[in-house]
Amino acid sequence: MNKKTIIILTISVIVILIIAGLIWFFVANKNNSNNQSQETPAQESKTQKIYDELKNSEAYQFTRKIDDNNQVLIAKKGDRAYEKEIFKGSETNYLVKDGDLYLLSATNQRYYIYQNNDEILNLIVNAFSKIENKTYTEGKEEINGKKYNYEEFQGIQEFLVDSNLYSADETNIKTRFYYSGNDLKYIKTITENNEELLEIKIEYEADDSLFEIPEGYTDGDNS
Repeated sequence: MNKKTIIILTISVIVILIIAGLIWFFVANKNNSNNQSQETPAQESKTQKIYDELKNSEAYQFTRKIDDNNQVLIAKKGDRAYEKEIFKGSETNYLVKDGDLYLLSATNQRYYIYQNNDEILNLIVNAFSKIENKTYTEGKEEINGKKYNYEEFQGIQEFLVDSNLYSADETNIKTRFYYSGNDLKYIKTITENNEELLEIKIEYEADDSLFEIPEGYTDGDNS
């Protein structure tokens, strides 16, 4: 083998090694990029940002809606809260003021007081708090003819409207938060055998009239 042939072979080996190195470099970077997009810390998510905004807001209204006959509205302003719950067409209303819960009965225009009960005051914020310290996966899905980006978290069922879907074991439950830009439009909770898709509306304001006992209502415990 002459000197020229040796040089050519050496150069060929070097070129092959360089090409192999470049291929490995690009494949490794692509895999790392895919892994980062598939599983990301919650702190970087749009859902985390909504949680932070709700947590720091003086007032908001948060509506979860399956349809007109099945939906829940929760409003908060300072230390007062209001909940309108419609399930299978039947409506129930609650107020929280001065640390007490008021159940409003439209049937007989009475209210019933449950002292030291302000659970609905932080119900939505507490539900969003479940994403903290969790990673999430990203994807796209078409809903009602439009594609949305979503963030999917494991082990969250606090947004369900239909309480019959609650599970004692949250291990296999997945919740997807669907976005148009930065606006949350839908939440889907997926259990082993069922799923519930909710249309979402968030408003960062709440009218004072929501937190007052309607005119004409009387104390049901003293009637």
